[in-house]
Amino acid sequence: MTTRLELPDDVSNGLLFVLLKNVDPSAETTVSFVAASTKPQVVKWNISPSPEKTIKVGLMTQKAQHYVVKTKIQGPVGAIAPLVGKQPRDIHVWLVKSEAPAFLEFEGPLSQDSPVWRIELAAPEPDSPKLKTE
Repeated sequence: MTTRLELPDDVSNGLLFVLLKNVDPSAETTVSFVAASTKPQVVKWNISPSPEKTIKVGLMTQKAQHYVVKTKIQGPVGAIAPLVGKQPRDIHVWLVKSEAPAFLEFEGPLSQDSPVWRIELAAPEPDSPKLKTE
C-alpha cells in the first residue's frame, strides 16, 4: 500500500547538526520535520538557543552554543502523546561557535522509543601523565 504525505514548505529533513549550523543562534526557530517512525508523520521542531558554555581544547578557549530541540506532535496524537508516555524527549546539541561551527556534544534519543544517548568529543589533555614524554 502506498500513501502520500503532504509536506509543508518549511520541511527540513536531513542531519540535525547541519540544520543547527544554519539557524540564528540568537532567536527561536521552528521548522517542520518528517519523523521516521512506523508511520511517518510531520512534526514541528522548536529550536531554542540556550546559554553558551566555554570549552578548552589544549591552550585554546572557545564558546559553544547550546541548542534545545523540542518535538511538537501535531493534532490529536500530539495531545495524547504526553499522557501515554510517547512525547519525544528534548534533544540537546552543543556546537563550537566559529565561522565553521563544529559538533561538540549531543544528548537525546537517536530514534523513536530509544533511550537518551550522550555523544561527545574526546580530546587528549596536555597535562595528562599518559602524554608526558621523559
